[in-house]
Amino acid sequence: MRSALFWPFLLILGVRPLVAQAPLAAAPVVEAFQLFDRVGESVWPGWTTAPSQLLLVTDSAEHFYPTPLSGAVAWSRKRIFSPRFQATFPAVGGVPTIVIGTPAGTGTPPDRWVLVALHEHFHQLQYSRPDYYTRLNALGLARGDTTGMWALNFPFPYDSGAVQGAVRRWALAMQEALRAKGTARATAYTNAADLKRTLDAMLAPDDRRYFDFQLWQEGVPRWTELAAARAGHRARLVADATLAWQEARLVDELGRIDLGAQRREVVYPLGAAMAELMERQGVRWKATYFERMFILEL
Repeated sequence: MRSALFWPFLLILGVRPLVAQAPLAAAPVVEAFQLFDRVGESVWPGWTTAPSQLLLVTDSAEHFYPTPLSGAVAWSRKRIFSPRFQATFPAVGGVPTIVIGTPAGTGTPPDRWVLVALHEHFHQLQYSRPDYYTRLNALGLARGDTTGMWALNFPFPYDSGAVQGAVRRWALAMQEALRAKGTARATAYTNAADLKRTLDAMLAPDDRRYFDFQLWQEGVPRWTELAAARAGHRARLVADATLAWQEARLVDELGRIDLGAQRREVVYPLGAAMAELMERQGVRWKATYFERMFILEL
């Protein structure tokens, strides 16, 4: 599970203090935040202002790290959440908290897990903006749902053949733009932007707002995985193979976009590709990312 938005009725149960040292599972937690400590501000100015608390879920227990860089566990409790969790929500003290299983529990190689943890840390930056929830409610997409699950279950037209085709054509255009060289880049970028506008015109107003919100919400944190890998590679903290995998994923996933089968999951590679294309074109998109909240446009 990735990046759920609202969990208002969760209870913190069975907490007990720890006097022992942090478990061995803390190693990737510390590694992730050591990387962030070195490259976070260069990837996204102001990122270090976000909360960073983390709940690590093992097979039998959960360990709370109020400051993950230190590796110190404040308390542990019997496991409540799935060891496969990779999510961020106000799980502890009403503060956006990374709730994540270990690399083994999530089935994620350790080098990629470190970057997924930073992906979730970017959600902490999003959710901690003082106007985030006010502006989210103003989208008017909840339709009476007070649990927040509308963000996962919104009735977007995933099964529309016309919308599926438009999303597919747009994804392939962005793939082409990412592969383009030299003077062809600008033309390919313009084509991708045009196809996004074509898709927008097909969608009902609420459907477009929802799709744009998801691209903004999930696509950019996915892009930060790549951006952190690049910055970490320059600092000799990320291996060649790790960066190569991130670079290849950015392009390759666009060729496998299937809205009908993947549903909401398509927003991860699509939004990441948008961020990367704007970055390459020199668009100052990060400066307006929180001003134009829930809108990501080529």
